[in-house]
Amino acid sequence: MKNLDWIILALDRVLCIACTLIVVAFACLLAGQVALRYAWDAPLFWVEELCRFLLVYLTFLGSALAWGRRDHIAIDFVLDVVGGRIRKAMIVMVDLLLLGFFIWAVYAGWVYASASMSRISISLGVPNGYAYACAPIAFAIMAVQTIVFLIRGDRDLAQPTVPVREV
Repeated sequence: MKNLDWIILALDRVLCIACTLIVVAFACLLAGQVALRYAWDAPLFWVEELCRFLLVYLTFLGSALAWGRRDHIAIDFVLDVVGGRIRKAMIVMVDLLLLGFFIWAVYAGWVYASASMSRISISLGVPNGYAYACAPIAFAIMAVQTIVFLIRGDRDLAQPTVPVREV
């Protein structure tokens, strides 16, 4: 079903933009912090904590970006040995297992993020749950991507699901 490609492409574009903005913000904040610390001896106390939160978001959203492109590291030597129907069945089985894990991770991440809302970060003064909310968001995105993969019938992991443009 090629009519579901727009979901993967839209999620890819949104995740790519989000990850790019996070990396740019991360670099600017750290460069500014280094300049303020060593040039004027006046570091900002909240930059390290914000960068840690950004790194958590980058990790989870980047993982969702890679999953949507089927770019995660995979042990696929068994798939290279078997062929035909067994290969297709194994890919579907792995996708179903991962879908189950993603759904569980959305629930577990939501519970953890909700429980962390009562803990306030020291420097920023915001609930820590905001930092951890990216986990259920990213796993929900990965679950949607996996459902699309299963409906589309992606059976060849050698073919990228999103056309990647080289820069």
